[in-house]
Amino acid sequence: MINHVLIIFLILHFFTDYYLQTDKLALDKYYQVKKFIFHVCIYFFIMVIPFIYYGFNLWYLLIGVIAGISHFLIDGVKLFIIKKKPYLFENICLYLIDQYLHIGFIVLGVLLFSSNQTKLLFDVTYNFTEANIIYLRWVLLFVLIFKPANVSFRIAFKKYKPQEVQDNKEDTQEKSNKAGAVIGNCERLLYCICFSLGQYTLLGLIITCKGFARHRDIQEKAGFAEYFLIGTFYSIVYSITSFWLVFHIIS
Repeated sequence: MINHVLIIFLILHFFTDYYLQTDKLALDKYYQVKKFIFHVCIYFFIMVIPFIYYGFNLWYLLIGVIAGISHFLIDGVKLFIIKKKPYLFENICLYLIDQYLHIGFIVLGVLLFSSNQTKLLFDVTYNFTEANIIYLRWVLLFVLIFKPANVSFRIAFKKYKPQEVQDNKEDTQEKSNKAGAVIGNCERLLYCICFSLGQYTLLGLIITCKGFARHRDIQEKAGFAEYFLIGTFYSIVYSITSFWLVFHIIS
């Protein structure tokens, strides 16, 4: 009973915090109060959608309220920290703590209101079959392996980016970043499909094809080979972890 409720709220969290938030908004909200309030209001509205969709179920409302209020408080503290120390905006430790706290409060809300003693206005499981839950798991996996993976990689490994890539003109660098993100998205998607089919031998083929496509950059650009390997290993580990969490841990 808990698993599909948790999956729904995790989908909404990642969708709102990543896909409905541009890079510009992610930065501006820490320096402009209006942008911060706008982001929090959008997040709060999205998190109470299950309450409306599933027959005004009080359980969903309480979870959504906990997620919304905790999001406001966590981002508020982060806003205060970044205003004092702007260089921490893309600090990996602060970034991970921020996301772990958001997810932690969502999990806490789901566990808190999943007790058998909790009186519900409607049966929250009436619309769910095993097939529905499988679809939800795949949606959560797709939401996880695209933009959140790209943002996390950029923040965690920016210092390893080859110098000549960093020195490129802004428009060229932006195109390069977008191309790299698309390649990473396709790579992680293929990995997850292989995991679901049990075709682990195909992972080597995917890595080989990726290496062949970028062989010129690997040969000609100093430092690119190391950055390429970091990205490849990151995608493998991220895909394995995401698939394992979605299909084995959340149960």
